[in-house]
Amino acid sequence: KESPILFANTAFMYMKFERFKEAEELYEKSFSLSFNDKILEDWSAAILKTLNYTKTIQIIEKYKDDLPYNSGIECNLALAYMSLDKQDKALKILENTVKIDKNNAKSQALLGSFYIKQKSYPRAQKYLLLATKLEPENHNWLKLLGDLFYETGDKQEALKYYEQTIKISKDLKIPQYLCL
Repeated sequence: KESPILFANTAFMYMKFERFKEAEELYEKSFSLSFNDKILEDWSAAILKTLNYTKTIQIIEKYKDDLPYNSGIECNLALAYMSLDKQDKALKILENTVKIDKNNAKSQALLGSFYIKQKSYPRAQKYLLLATKLEPENHNWLKLLGDLFYETGDKQEALKYYEQTIKISKDLKIPQYLCL
């Protein structure tokens, strides 16, 4: 008998080894056997890693309304829209996600990242500080704060966050933007 847990666990290991296409296929098998939101979140993350943003959106939109709300799925959807330069859709999703799940650091950080790209630095700072408050050891959020301060010309503050990033990250690849 096929096991959705075995498929999902194997897919997880493939993700670690950056074998995203194989992970995507196994998550799809797992999802077909166990229709649940966590597997959809992981499956859509694997599809994102293959850079197939349209497929990511199609899969999420097809299934998300039949599952419990999952902010990780919403973040993946927003990332796909951002990657396709559909900023209005991404912003709407992220703003909704931070309202519904205030304790989700990923959605806070993505909204901060979005605002950096829009050069809306005070808003970016607000959301990135919230993300780092929720997950103070996440090197991605610290890196984004460094980017924010670098963009605003505050090199001293940028350096402070970059140094924190390097200190807690064992395998940081610079330049790194947002590793999800």
